[in-house]
Amino acid sequence: LNLTSNGVRGTLPSELSALTDLTIVDLMENEISGTLPSDLGTLTNLISVSLSNNDISGSIPAEFGRLSALTHLYLDRNVLEGPVPEEIGNLESMHVLGLYENYLTGSFPPLQKMKHLRSLYLDDNQLTGTIPGGVLGELTAMEDLRLGTNNFTGPIPSQ
Repeated sequence: LNLTSNGVRGTLPSELSALTDLTIVDLMENEISGTLPSDLGTLTNLISVSLSNNDISGSIPAEFGRLSALTHLYLDRNVLEGPVPEEIGNLESMHVLGLYENYLTGSFPPLQKMKHLRSLYLDDNQLTGTIPGGVLGELTAMEDLRLGTNNFTGPIPSQ
C-alpha cells in the first residue's frame, strides 16, 4: 500500500488490520492525523511501515512489538509522545528504526535483540537518562546512530 505524498487526510482506519497479507504500508508525507491503531500489530507479514511526516499523535502501541517480520519502521516527523515501548525491542529483524522529530520521552529503549539494526534515528525527541553502553555494544551491525537533541546525561559509552 503506497500512497506517499498524496494529500491523504484523516485517521488511519482500523480496517487496515483486515489486510493480513500486507507487507508494505507507505503513507509518508500526507496529512494523516489521530493515533496509531494498535490492531496494526496483528499484521505480522509487514516488513516496512513508513508513516513519516504526518500529524500522527499519541503513543507508539506496544502491539507493534508483535511485527516480527518488520525490517523498516519510520514514524519520524510526527507528534508522537510517551516512551518507546519496550516491546519494540523484540523486533529482531529490524534494520532501520526512524523515530526522530517527535516528542518521545523516557529512557533509551532496550534494543539489544535487534542484531541486524543498521540505522537508529532517535534524534530530536525528549529522551532522558544515560545511553547504555551494553546495549550499543551488542548492536554490531550499526552504521548510522543519531541521538542528538535529547536530554541524555552521563558519559559517552565506550562499547
